Amino acid sequence: MDAQIDSLVAQLVAKMGSRLTAVYLFGSYTQPYFQPGESDVNLLFVLADDADMQDLRDAFLPLWQQHGHWLRRGPWAARAGTLARFRRLNPHFAHHLSLHGRLLHTDLSFEPGPLPALDPHETLGHLATQALSASSALLPDLLGEATAVQRRAELRRLARQLWQKPIPEETAVRSYARVQHILGPKIAQLPAARAWNNTTIPAVTAPFLPGLQSLYQQGANIVMVLANLGPQAIRDTNWEQLKERLAQECEGLVVTTAVQLCLSLVYDNPIGLVLKNYQHSWGMNPVADLTTSRRQIMRQAATLPSGIEMIQLPAAYLTQDDDHLHNLIHDFQNRLLNIRLEHELLHRFGYTPSFIPPASLPERTAPLYQRVSAIFRNLAWWSDFYLDQMLQAEA
Repeated sequence: MDAQIDSLVAQLVAKMGSRLTAVYLFGSYTQPYFQPGESDVNLLFVLADDADMQDLRDAFLPLWQQHGHWLRRGPWAARAGTLARFRRLNPHFAHHLSLHGRLLHTDLSFEPGPLPALDPHETLGHLATQALSASSALLPDLLGEATAVQRRAELRRLARQLWQKPIPEETAVRSYARVQHILGPKIAQLPAARAWNNTTIPAVTAPFLPGLQSLYQQGANIVMVLANLGPQAIRDTNWEQLKERLAQECEGLVVTTAVQLCLSLVYDNPIGLVLKNYQHSWGMNPVADLTTSRRQIMRQAATLPSGIEMIQLPAAYLTQDDDHLHNLIHDFQNRLLNIRLEHELLHRFGYTPSFIPPASLPERTAPLYQRVSAIFRNLAWWSDFYLDQMLQAEA
């Protein structure tokens, strides 16, 4: 596949010229856990300051139509300043790109900049959040078909990443046991995790799930906090019985430990903590006295628009033909609305001053490219606002 990647990049560079300053290959393909037929090929395009996304779309869309079947995922794309902001907000990605990314193309104007400091609590907190989401693959019948497929893929991707090798076809239970076999001991080593480690079992608990410590409601999901998520305990759990008991009560089950839930909420999802997205319903309450920092809240708030600006919107815009752009614009305008609503909540609770982007979105009658460009600008304004708030909290 190296030859195919090199050919694609050469064709893109020939079309873009100096408007393309760098191309990275990153992700599992540059690691020992790439799984042919299942893993994506991850490319990152870095644009010159005088280029825009329309230039890149015009050059890349024909290549995607030819090569998308083996790439499997649309590329990331950004100017150097956008990439620098994203790296600062996501140090684990910055270090991955530096250590494992392959620079397939560059010119003299490109400078990636210094590496941000890496906090193991943030890195493992992010993995704990991924494990939370992926655990819903244990009971796929509670999910919609598309969501079940997505969660299954997330679980297998996380298992490969932690084991650093491809994994065979296997049940979701076995894949999740793999995840916890590696992740649990890593998290247990963290200084902060020791204060949250609690294996106490309530006096009255479910006989079919003796390790159950507490229950939360998170949206349409039930969250079960278990005292033991070791591989053997995961394999011994009667997941089929759980599915039958929960089929009429929720639209998904998430399982975790007190340590992993606390680590996720304090270091990776602090907005979920301060907005009380986890409603306690039974048993001990390990998150009751949790606190987080304003810096972490602002970091997460900035990460959302930054990720949309560099990952989701380019991956969609560079691979969708004109017939699908109206739906794309509608989708990402709704994501901007969600960012605005989250900001109003954070402002109401006193975590951030009020902010209004300098310019509103164009009317529906505006050319499609202008509407997409406006979404990119609004995402950048939100990211810069929250990054500035994060830096003030650090000072």
